[in-house]
Amino acid sequence: MIDYNLGEECIRYIMKRGVDKCKYIFREDQTTKLKFTDEIKMLQTNIDKKIKLTVIKNYKKSSIIINKTDRNSIKKSIDALIDCCNISEEDENNDISEYQFVENFYSGEEEFDINDMYKKVERLLYDIKTFFPKIIISSGHIDFNVTTMRFINSNGVDFNTIKRIYELKINYFAKGCNTSSSLSEIHFKFSKLPVSLFEYGNIKQKLKASVDQLEYKVIEGKFNGDLIISPQCLLEFVKIYNYIFLREHSLICGKSILQGKLNEKIASEKLSISCSPVDSRICDKCFITDDGIKTKNLMYIDKGILKSYLLNIYGGKKTGYGFTPSTEIIIVENGESDLDDMIKSTHRGIILNNFSSIEPEINGDFSGIAKNSYYVENGEVKYPIIGAKIIGNLYKMFNSIESISKNVLNMGFAIMPYVKVNNVSICGDLK
Repeated sequence: MIDYNLGEECIRYIMKRGVDKCKYIFREDQTTKLKFTDEIKMLQTNIDKKIKLTVIKNYKKSSIIINKTDRNSIKKSIDALIDCCNISEEDENNDISEYQFVENFYSGEEEFDINDMYKKVERLLYDIKTFFPKIIISSGHIDFNVTTMRFINSNGVDFNTIKRIYELKINYFAKGCNTSSSLSEIHFKFSKLPVSLFEYGNIKQKLKASVDQLEYKVIEGKFNGDLIISPQCLLEFVKIYNYIFLREHSLICGKSILQGKLNEKIASEKLSISCSPVDSRICDKCFITDDGIKTKNLMYIDKGILKSYLLNIYGGKKTGYGFTPSTEIIIVENGESDLDDMIKSTHRGIILNNFSSIEPEINGDFSGIAKNSYYVENGEVKYPIIGAKIIGNLYKMFNSIESISKNVLNMGFAIMPYVKVNNVSICGDLK
């Protein structure tokens, strides 16, 4: 339960201390968690409460997260916070959100049936043992989480949110007599549980790919070929692309290669990407930004044209590009191709399911190892592979899209298709 008086008390107490602006965020997560490996292990319920306070004084800014929510602890933390603010660096771009109408936000199903959750996990484990007996679950859990938030600031912003959501996470690998596959993850969020977890999304396909890895082969030599990028793998590429090209990190220091490219073509005309935190298809909705701005869906790359950067209030003021009233709930628009046709049109390449790499260079250069992936030659999937190194550039890759699949995978927190890109360097065994 939210103590509504506490937020106002904090704001008043802080402002009496002579600061210019401040904000208060209360968050409570009540989580019912069912843990499992090859069988259900534990049911537990946790309640986690946090308060985040931010103050700005003479353009100096400081923040603190408080786990104790009693008033004495909060006042002591506020006093320490203001002391930290006084010695912090001055920056005229530090700010908070302007006044918006008071609003309450709700999402998710109010009813929660723990027996139904238990039965569906039991059935999932039975199906995995029956159809994929070589799969070993190292850890797994399904949660029902109720998140309650209140955001207020000294400009009169007052937003309240209640979000209810299920989350499934499984870490697993396949084990044979002498080999084992790499560790993989299944991750989905739901507004309500599907009839069958085993049949949901691409769960069966991912489990099969892991088992297939037990019969892996090594690609010989080095060649330039095609990548057919899976939805989960594509999501990671898009997140990295956003971080190094479109966010504060590179734009403030002037190192983004997309600096000053608004309304210019920066990617294939086949590519459209949005941040869509309140899209009806997304169950893990986000109604306000971290700065306290009501979110809206935003197409930031539209048919290859850059329409917006992804900046918070500070980044928008610092760069002059303006802030983005959205959060990184990503949707890549589907295309017109069937996955089978994308494979059939591939002379030589890889279906990339997982990718292990270090952080790319600021210009987008990257390299890493393909995992749980397949080699394709002359339009046919030949065999699972191990150890293939992928070398490329994110900017060039997003400009080299040949096709995008019709079908998409809805993960609950993102919606992604398959994407095929050309002319990527692939290195196998060079002996």
